[in-house]
Amino acid sequence: MKYLSLILVCLCFTLTLSSQEQIVIEGETVDVITEANGKLDFLYKLEDRTYRYFIRKEDNTIIELKGDEYKEQLARLVSDTNLSPEKVKFTKTGLKKFVDAYNKKRDVNYQITDTSRVEFWLMPFAGITNNPFITNETNSLFGQFGAEIEIRERNISPRSAVYMKVRHVLNNDDLDYSTTEIALGYRYRFKLSEKFYMFPDVKFATLNFVNATLPVEDEEGEISILNFRDTNFDVPFIFGIGLDYQISETGFITFNFNEIVAANLKNQGNFSTNFTLGYRFSL
Repeated sequence: MKYLSLILVCLCFTLTLSSQEQIVIEGETVDVITEANGKLDFLYKLEDRTYRYFIRKEDNTIIELKGDEYKEQLARLVSDTNLSPEKVKFTKTGLKKFVDAYNKKRDVNYQITDTSRVEFWLMPFAGITNNPFITNETNSLFGQFGAEIEIRERNISPRSAVYMKVRHVLNNDDLDYSTTEIALGYRYRFKLSEKFYMFPDVKFATLNFVNATLPVEDEEGEISILNFRDTNFDVPFIFGIGLDYQISETGFITFNFNEIVAANLKNQGNFSTNFTLGYRFSL
């Protein structure tokens, strides 16, 4: 786990270091990332989970694009071409494509750079589960909570993501069973509307640290109480489905219906009631 965290931090640092610089605008010093270099440079900064966008002209004049007037600002900047900013969205991808198009018109030798960059999204969550893959004769519910880090490649495959999830399932009065699970998985998003996204996902590897007190029946029908701690590694291919609702450019409310079915684990008789609710935000 320590090595994985170190690798993720180093990767994120490497991806941003080479294109980071400082600019001064209206007396303010701002650390920015350069997305495009040409007749116009496109720069951005993530600040308090909100993006700020900047255009730098050839004379080093820097203009900050404003959400309520950015189309007028862009129109003035590209007035020497027939480009129209009317359909340009106020996003990193939309603005970069527009700046690239302008630079290409002004300089046929301009090279459109691939600014593919890994994005990290963190989601704390909480919910309930009936632990459908263990014996739960009363189908009782357990509380659960945890966190997930999701990794996406923003430009090449923004809908695909791999994730690592850590969750803890609490015991209850009916069944003294708890577990801490570390899971690796994959999901793919479909856009349903301007703010809603749906995604099926699969947990393909799990590591569980189990603590339980369970009744055990021997060959003669005698019931005894067994206390045990166990560590289990599985490749279960557990499938679920989720829904993202966008509340800001970098924030989503996420609802998950988990553990619907598994390819390599047997359901113990109860259909899954594993539900979680979380808040996903960009790091």
